[in-house]
Amino acid sequence: MKTKYWEIIALSEGWANYREEYLARMYLGVPNYVGTTNLFLRPYVEMFKKLRAIGCSFTNIEKSLCVNTIVEFRNNLIVKYPNLTTQITNLIPFTGRQPVEPAHTTVMIMIKNGLIIIVALPLFSCAPSQESGVYTLHKILINRTDKDLHYEVETDIDKKIVFVNALDSTSIIFSYATTLDKDIAGLSVRLKKIQTLKETVFNLTDTTKYIYDLPYEIIPQEGINEKDITYGQSLSWSLGENSTDENPVVYSKLNFTDDIVQIMQKDYNMLETFSAYYNK
Repeated sequence: MKTKYWEIIALSEGWANYREEYLARMYLGVPNYVGTTNLFLRPYVEMFKKLRAIGCSFTNIEKSLCVNTIVEFRNNLIVKYPNLTTQITNLIPFTGRQPVEPAHTTVMIMIKNGLIIIVALPLFSCAPSQESGVYTLHKILINRTDKDLHYEVETDIDKKIVFVNALDSTSIIFSYATTLDKDIAGLSVRLKKIQTLKETVFNLTDTTKYIYDLPYEIIPQEGINEKDITYGQSLSWSLGENSTDENPVVYSKLNFTDDIVQIMQKDYNMLETFSAYYNK
């Protein structure tokens, strides 16, 4: 069967956006979060949502997605859920809506010189294209304690620090201007996300610190030990009101409370590192 790349994109991008939407709504306290508003991808996000509602598991959907066409995906699911054949067929009755429909019939009746032009147009329209964009990350620390803090954030593009007074808040802004590559069908833009590699909070009042070194882009990792879990659960994120696919604006917030104070470790080297603070 001939591969239709736009179908692969529809399935993979649709699934990725559905999973992002699901995680945000279920675990991040953003009940109205929308993974994408792209008019081409949105029906596929809704399709996956309905497949989950009738009982198709995440695992079986992902296994069934290892194909090149929507029909193959549908057939794989039916094999796994023969008792849901009718529902699956009703939810995936189409072969998809591709963004550019090659005019094969028209080409056949055109003159030879015109043939080259007409065939070339769909090819060029589906070729990867580039656009400029800016990814902006706001790292916000909300200090709900009576401790003075030193907040240090290291990303894959820069490292920045900021002082946070007791019962105060502040932010660090990272911006990354880049050239975006649209996918082969020109449907959606996947901008390089800024990855947070490590963040360290120094409690200057108590000479303690905590290092959270589980890299993440938007959704923090849960971690495997209780301390990382406590810290990770204190992180939240949201999109800015003016955020777009091409120019995302992400707000990543750390809600610093006594829960984090309790997991911090003593570090007497801070007396030297932050001598200006302690000698004032």
